[in-house]
Amino acid sequence: MSSNSQDKISENFLNEWLTGQSFPTSVPLEMKALTYLGYLEVEMDRLQKLSPKKARGAPKKAITKPMLRASKYLSAKEGLNEMGYENPTKKVVIEHLIQISNILYEHNVISKQDRDLFTSTSMKSIQNTISKGLKELEKFSK
Repeated sequence: MSSNSQDKISENFLNEWLTGQSFPTSVPLEMKALTYLGYLEVEMDRLQKLSPKKARGAPKKAITKPMLRASKYLSAKEGLNEMGYENPTKKVVIEHLIQISNILYEHNVISKQDRDLFTSTSMKSIQNTISKGLKELEKFSK
């Protein structure tokens, strides 16, 4: 196909498009092309705003209540080790966390929700969720 016939096809396409948009067609070819390019740019901007942006980095992982309990448990166990308790049992650490939670709540240092992590359920339930949380934390850190 010669470039002359391609120009005619392009001009015919632009004339049809301009007519469909209720624009005049008795203008130079360059003006028709610029009008169409402007329209395409506006449409591309509109479509880009509609498409969701790609998230950067690793996907966010939700921190669960058992993970939060396990994290606080590990911190308390480390604190007890530093205070001279050698290898405290899970029960001792949890009792320590319950006491700390109640004291901090009484002094408005933590919220009721934070206090309830260790005071709203039974000792056995807390032990089970800490075990579950430790497993989740291990997976989370990978």
